[in-house]
This record gives sequence, C-alpha cells and structure tokens, in this order.
Amino acid sequence: MANFEKTGRLTASADLLQSAQATMRSSSCTANAVLETIKFHAGGGYVLDPHSAIGVHAAGATGAGSRAAPLQLPVVCLACAHWAKFPGAVGKAIGQTALEKLPVPPILSKLETMKTRKKVLPAGLPEVKGFITTKIAERRKLGGDSDGDGNGYNLFAGKGKGAMSASVFLGVAIATCAIVVMLGMRHKQA
Repeated sequence: MANFEKTGRLTASADLLQSAQATMRSSSCTANAVLETIKFHAGGGYVLDPHSAIGVHAAGATGAGSRAAPLQLPVVCLACAHWAKFPGAVGKAIGQTALEKLPVPPILSKLETMKTRKKVLPAGLPEVKGFITTKIAERRKLGGDSDGDGNGYNLFAGKGKGAMSASVFLGVAIATCAIVVMLGMRHKQA
C-alpha cells in the first residue's frame, strides 16, 4: 500500500495475479446494459437498483450465467440499494407508467420531505475522520433521534432491529472516505 500511495499504482506479483485470476472474475457494463438488466428482471417481478444491476450483469458477463446461457454455478448477488432511490434510471428502464405503479416503502417516501444536509470538507483523512467522529458523538447525545428533527430515526439506537454499531459505521465511513480522499488527491495531481 505504501507504493500505491507514492505512485498511484497497484502492482500484483505474477503469483498473486495468477491466484486472483483463478478465483475471481471482473466485468464492466454500459449504461444501456444496466437499463436492460433492470428491465429484464423487472419483467420477472424483481426491480433492481442500478448498482445491483451492474453486479447482476457482471455475473452473467463473466461466465456465471446469462439470459442466453443458464447459470452454471449458484450465484448470489446482494442488492446495493432499493430501486426507489433511483427513480430516474428505473423509469428509463421500465417506463414511467410502470414506475408509477410500483409501491415505495414508507421509510423511503419520507426521504422526500426530510432536510438535506451537506458539508464540504478538505480532501484529507484527518479532517474527514474528525468530522465523522464529531457527528457520531453529537448524534449519540440526541438519544432516540439521530439528527434532532423529531422523526425518531436513530442510526445508533443500541441493540435492536435496524440499529448499527457506531464503531462499525465509523470504520466503514472512514474506509470509504479514505478511498474518496485518495481518489480526490490523485485527481488533483493529474
């Protein structure tokens, strides 16, 4: 990783590359392929979000199976999000009339009326980590209401259905931010 930070390149040894290629496959797809994948599976009764559609498409494109060739191995594709977060893309895929007939879960429909928050931070890991740590501490003090808006949603509601450990959240958030910061720094250098 030190070499990656210095050069922006990740180089695998021949042995590591051969081992990875023996057990992993990768793929990419076009925006049209994403829409076609959503449309195809919606016809079977399951509406994919665009990100999940990429994974499902990749599973078919890498030899795990496709519409033309049935699955040779069991494949599990975990959904990344709910389709309702991406009405524009889903509407393009299945048509606006079909989209309007789909039921939106109540918790997602509430998002339309919730306040949007945005904070621009410097592209540095200490700044991002500090911001996240501070926000977690602030929201923990609010108890049953993560953001103090009275709606009762609490990401860190302790143990129970829908609760998430603050340490797990912080770990994922910091890892994600580290990647974003590295990409941002790399973009500035280019």
